[in-house]
Amino acid sequence: MDSIKALLRTKQKLHGLNQDNTAMSKLHLFEQLLLDNEDADDDKMCQLLYGNSRKTSTYRTLKFRYEEQLMNEIFALSSNVSNENNYSFKTILAAKNYTIALTLHKLGSTEDAIHLFTKNYNFCKKYSLTNFALLNVKPLYYHYAFVNPNVNRMNKLLQESEQLMTIFKAEKFMENCNALISNMYVMNKGGMSKSQLANVKAMIDEILLIKKNVSSRNIDILSYDLCCFYYMLTSDYNRCIEIAREGLKKTEGNLQFDQLFKSMCITNLALSNFHLNNFKVAEKWFLKGIALIPKGTRKWFHESSRYFVVLVRLQAYEKLVPLYLEVKQYKAIKKYEFIFENWLIIEAVIHFLIDLGKIKLSKSEQMKLPKFSVTKFINSVPFFSKDKKGQYITIHVIKILFLLQKSKYDQIINLSDSLNQYTYKYLKNDETLRSNCFIKMILKMVRAGFHPVRTQAHVKPLFQRLASSKVVIDERSSEVEIIPYEELWSYIIEIISTNKKY
Repeated sequence: MDSIKALLRTKQKLHGLNQDNTAMSKLHLFEQLLLDNEDADDDKMCQLLYGNSRKTSTYRTLKFRYEEQLMNEIFALSSNVSNENNYSFKTILAAKNYTIALTLHKLGSTEDAIHLFTKNYNFCKKYSLTNFALLNVKPLYYHYAFVNPNVNRMNKLLQESEQLMTIFKAEKFMENCNALISNMYVMNKGGMSKSQLANVKAMIDEILLIKKNVSSRNIDILSYDLCCFYYMLTSDYNRCIEIAREGLKKTEGNLQFDQLFKSMCITNLALSNFHLNNFKVAEKWFLKGIALIPKGTRKWFHESSRYFVVLVRLQAYEKLVPLYLEVKQYKAIKKYEFIFENWLIIEAVIHFLIDLGKIKLSKSEQMKLPKFSVTKFINSVPFFSKDKKGQYITIHVIKILFLLQKSKYDQIINLSDSLNQYTYKYLKNDETLRSNCFIKMILKMVRAGFHPVRTQAHVKPLFQRLASSKVVIDERSSEVEIIPYEELWSYIIEIISTNKKY
């Protein structure tokens, strides 16, 4: 009860410092007007509040105070104890408790502040929140050093502080590695160079050494994830599976690990099995991972697109439209440009398979599925149209597929020169070998006059080279080949054989 009384006294002190009923009334009115006029700009709000559209210092002060009020309310709501089971909010809870303890301390309620610092310190240690644990331990060892001297407590806290600093430095090193490796990955879409892979391996070796001597939740999460990523880069998928299973086992009954870490391990299991062509196993893991992710979130959209690729590999075409329609209903997808455009490509693939007769739509699906236009599709993917080594390839291929289905050979012939130049300029290294082969096969088809038998003879060496190559390690390549090139080529032969326009 003493701590509650101390908190109440502190609230009254702060309330007295901030009391302004007139301003509070205006803030409430400001909020109500915003809710009633969502599209209002500053001029409109000034007019509604003061009868004058001119932005005055009074209006700017009111807006600033309302912004502060909103941030306070968001902090209070997000740090509610009901969110404690969600690991993402535990840091906010720790921040709230630290801020309140610090406030109590500054306003003279020392004993109550120390009680809350202690409570929060134990909370941070329990959930491996190292940086917040360090913040809370400092006022504690100072307190037992000279405010309320207790040598044993002081020494114990000083020792724990040193241990926390060791953990913090280890975590910081791994976070730095994560940033560096992620940047290399993003900036090198065709794959990392030998020197970059050597740098990554050196980081992984250091990470594994640290992991043997220092333990925390963040160290475990980063080490498992980065090691899996490295083994994925080097095609050691079986080793990646071992690491991911080890990480997944660690989550069982361990309060330190949230659903995000579990989902991360499952994703690594799914991707590794995918690259090993264990598509049924990959499907099982993807379904488990997706079930852990809130629907309509960025990660859910992304993992669902990966799952779509697995379904295509399994030729489980009957599952494609239901999955697409489920994703399509969440408008939030438009906030994520890369992911949104990727799903536009998926939509195009679905319509290609429908036109090919591989997908039979139910009446309900026919009503819900939007009509498709190639021209509109090309204009809807400006982000990928700039990506000359990624989905740009898929966009060109999709355009050619639809032209083939409509027997518009002249238009395909007109594209030949630009395709040839594109291949020469952008598809030159080993990482783009498969795309290079496939585009050259399309060009051979054009030279063979779209005759299926002559085309097959002309492309035989290229097809053999394609079939003997492996899918690029980079996980984004699996999205470039939504339909594997070998399978797609069989559909092209099927189309030109059916057209009989040779």
